[in-house]
Amino acid sequence: MAPSAGEGQRRVEEEDRHDAQPAAEDRIAFDHTNIMVLQKTSAGLIELLVLVPLSDGSSSEMKVTFGSPVRLIHQDGRYEYKMDINSNLTVTQSEKTASGNVEVQSRDGLSWEIPAGYPGAWTGLLDHEPIVKEFLASRFRPGEVFVDVGANVGAYSLRAALQGMSVHSFEPNPENVRVLKRNCEINGLSIDLHECALGSSEGTASLSPNGAASRVSDAGDLRVQMRTLDSFHLPRADLLKVDVEGYELEVLQGAVETLERCHPVMMVEMHHWVGAEKEAAIFELLSGLDYSFEYLDRYPQGRHLAATYSPRT
Repeated sequence: MAPSAGEGQRRVEEEDRHDAQPAAEDRIAFDHTNIMVLQKTSAGLIELLVLVPLSDGSSSEMKVTFGSPVRLIHQDGRYEYKMDINSNLTVTQSEKTASGNVEVQSRDGLSWEIPAGYPGAWTGLLDHEPIVKEFLASRFRPGEVFVDVGANVGAYSLRAALQGMSVHSFEPNPENVRVLKRNCEINGLSIDLHECALGSSEGTASLSPNGAASRVSDAGDLRVQMRTLDSFHLPRADLLKVDVEGYELEVLQGAVETLERCHPVMMVEMHHWVGAEKEAAIFELLSGLDYSFEYLDRYPQGRHLAATYSPRT
């Protein structure tokens, strides 16, 4: 018996739907906000294409590719999850060998990999400046922007990122950058890392690399890129930390436009060796931008200055 016209039409529709199906390795899913995710898996990678429907009928898309193997570290830092594409997940003790002999410690919900003998890496734990830590940490707010000038191994950058802030970290010492990236990796955190020094002009600078005490100096034997903070044209800055071992004035001179536009709360470390003349110039610059300031604490090598925008009435 010949199929009816209705049955024939249904067969055609079913064949069309079958032909339109994605390849066997593809997956399509909608989440609760009606965002479509297409996943394609091959022997070497996982590819995600996220399509977000827009009100005008078009869509916005983002493509993310994971290479094989996919490697994740548990938040406590003890275990590593590694998956080869098209194979089973394996769980092993986390490999923390990026810098040879390392010490791993935990603080504030973060794991810190401390290379053996690395100068000043212990500053990532922040046991040495509790008042400054409290001042900054109390101002880490989700959705706001933290600018960390002299990020070192990420002590404040990672804590801010953990609290949901967008973080711009500036660090010119390549060894500090390597340790900072590793600490981001083992904690699963993302920041915008700018591998350069900040100052009052653009060009290059001489850096004396010495871990947490790295500083721009004419006697430095490492040439690094020099930028101004203003040259980055950050659309927003809510909190600014400047810890650059005596180069604070130059950093602030290159950030005047950003400070005038964004009015971030600031913490500036002041070092005794910069001299009274430079200190006075910093006070004059901040006063001219309608900032009020006070010292948070004093220590043998200097002081920490807190500054808040206070426009004159």
